Amino acid sequence: DMYLNIEDKPNLSIRKAFNSLDGLIASNSEQLLVISSGGHTTGAPPKGGNEAGYQETLDNTLQYFGKDFIKEVRYKWSAMDYIPADGVPYIGFMNRVSDVYTATGFNKWGLAFGSATGPIVHDLMNSKENSWTKLVDARRWDIKGSIGDLAKIAGKVQYHLVKDKIKDRITAGKVDDLKLGEGGMCKIDGEVLACYRTETGKVDDLKLGEGGMCKIDGEVLACYRTETGKVDDLK
Repeated sequence: DMYLNIEDKPNLSIRKAFNSLDGLIASNSEQLLVISSGGHTTGAPPKGGNEAGYQETLDNTLQYFGKDFIKEVRYKWSAMDYIPADGVPYIGFMNRVSDVYTATGFNKWGLAFGSATGPIVHDLMNSKENSWTKLVDARRWDIKGSIGDLAKIAGKVQYHLVKDKIKDRITAGKVDDLKLGEGGMCKIDGEVLACYRTETGKVDDLKLGEGGMCKIDGEVLACYRTETGKVDDLK
């Protein structure tokens, strides 16, 4: 079951879920609610970051159901939804010479359009007529309808790319200030690098002045060791 509020703002969707370790829904499975709200352009989180967005979702929920409605917030995450310029999903052949099928651009309605995808692709595979095939054709291309949104998105991407680069250079700290188990952007020999100091302080397979991608404690990270060797505990 899924429930939606009818107001535009705040927008909420609520669905039931079950917490089961073995993936099976049993009578004793823990019942949870999945609550969705808000949104932002990819790469441009709301002021205050993702945590501010999560808090807004919680506040919107409590506004409708009261402060005692939620006992515990178990999980928090963000999803990335593909929204076509014309608002219609891409379902069908990936291109004009391929026998590969695709289904994407569900415009935040994955449950509904995901279910609708099955019959459409089934009919394509079996060369059957389907009244929806032409509308959702994944090979369609409307440059006139897309150029405006494409220009806006490209402008935002360039803006944040430059802004973040400048911000990192201004706010980058010193690697010596990193505590054990702490990460951050640090300036090393004039370069701004993503740094992390391990709990044990060990870095393997890096020579002095050498950088690269290293696997440390099960994680793949960008690593760098200075010529002076002062960052032995940097990964």
